[in-house]
Amino acid sequence: MAYIKIKLLAHKQNKAVRLMLKIRQAQPKDYSQIGQVYLKSWQTAYRTILPAKFLNDLSADLWIPRLAVPKRLILVAETDQGIIGVVTGGKSSDQMRPNWAELMSIYLLPDYFHQGIGQKLLATFERKIYAQGYQQIFLWVLANNDSARRFYEKCGFQLAADTHELDFAGETVSEVRYLKKMTL
Repeated sequence: MAYIKIKLLAHKQNKAVRLMLKIRQAQPKDYSQIGQVYLKSWQTAYRTILPAKFLNDLSADLWIPRLAVPKRLILVAETDQGIIGVVTGGKSSDQMRPNWAELMSIYLLPDYFHQGIGQKLLATFERKIYAQGYQQIFLWVLANNDSARRFYEKCGFQLAADTHELDFAGETVSEVRYLKKMTL
């Protein structure tokens, strides 16, 4: 199993902490920890975007079946504390972009937001997708998730004209598409 190690200076509970971050391919034994990352990240990042009842009713087990999809690339960011982040994606699910890669999700535990870990996780994902022959990648993001949109723009993604609507517990939210041509 190939992985990369990165030394980081992170800020946890208002103090600087040195982290040894390992980014590696996820294994089925990781799925319950990954589910916790999704749950905690969703409940924090979407608390002003999605209905509170919907977020409160979520369970970490919700994501486990979605992780067991064949040919999906799933990478985790791991410290000595366990898995702190995840990125997933692979071949496009959009018939209009069949030769594109799709970034399906990237999440971190809230204690690790805004520390550069997401950028390192995304860059590793992009290198692996590029090595599989993909040169273009897209993603969908909630239109009013300003923090995520700034993150993707900082990472070189450009807003496309595409939008669509999703329903979360009876509340309609919009998503916008971002595109990136990869040149590694």
